[in-house]
Amino acid sequence: MKIVLCDGGLCNRLNGLIFALILRKTFGHAWRISWPTNNWCGADFATLFESDLPVDGYPINHYKKDELNYKMLFHENQCQFSESQITYHSSLSDYAGYGNILDANENILYFNNLIPGFVTIQDIQASIKDLIIVPSILALATDFCAENHVDDSMLGLHIRKTDFGNKVDDNALFELAKANTHRFFVCSDDADVNDRFGQLENCVVFKKTSFPEKLIDEVNWQSWMTDNAGRNFPYNITRPEQAIAEALIDLLILSRTTLINTSNSTFLNMAGIFKNTHFF
Repeated sequence: MKIVLCDGGLCNRLNGLIFALILRKTFGHAWRISWPTNNWCGADFATLFESDLPVDGYPINHYKKDELNYKMLFHENQCQFSESQITYHSSLSDYAGYGNILDANENILYFNNLIPGFVTIQDIQASIKDLIIVPSILALATDFCAENHVDDSMLGLHIRKTDFGNKVDDNALFELAKANTHRFFVCSDDADVNDRFGQLENCVVFKKTSFPEKLIDEVNWQSWMTDNAGRNFPYNITRPEQAIAEALIDLLILSRTTLINTSNSTFLNMAGIFKNTHFF
């Protein structure tokens, strides 16, 4: 059995899942999706997507007790797994490297928050169609695009705040939009940013009801926390189910626009992948 562990935020999970779908199409084998709900992503797989692959909710530490039964393809060792069982993605530079491991008679636990750099957009396009958006989310995104005439003539601004802090200058982007004659679709993980841009006549936002929250209100977004798998990360964040579902709607809408490069976030990169593969 080959298992893709989809963990972290929404687009980190999608990066891992998309490449697993590519590996399945390229090399075959029986695959399963592990999609745990946790503070990084409070929505289970079935809330967002449909797939012909079996899906479970096992977290990363579920595999710790049986670690010797798996060959692990990891981007990093987050739970002190036995190093003898791990092959790091940084050591694999092409499909042949993955094929040699996958074709051996071993159980594989695949965990990577990025799509390898050698993968082409054509590779992604051939496999991403196996990922199906649930009809309710698809309908909301489709209706919004129709009602607001969202297409390539609209500029797309993704303004990542919360765990990104002030890496994205929303004040400068606000002045840019305010002084521009173009129409903008604006999406942010911060309600105040959404509300502020939504007041501009040339900006449209998808009206969300849920946003990421702090795990502990009294400390900063970039504070060290321990998640429910016992991992330590410098992000004081939790993303409820509805916030994730609405973020996926934002992502789909954003992918219909001409994207403005505002950050190196996986969310913005995934919007580009969706756009270039005509996923939505």
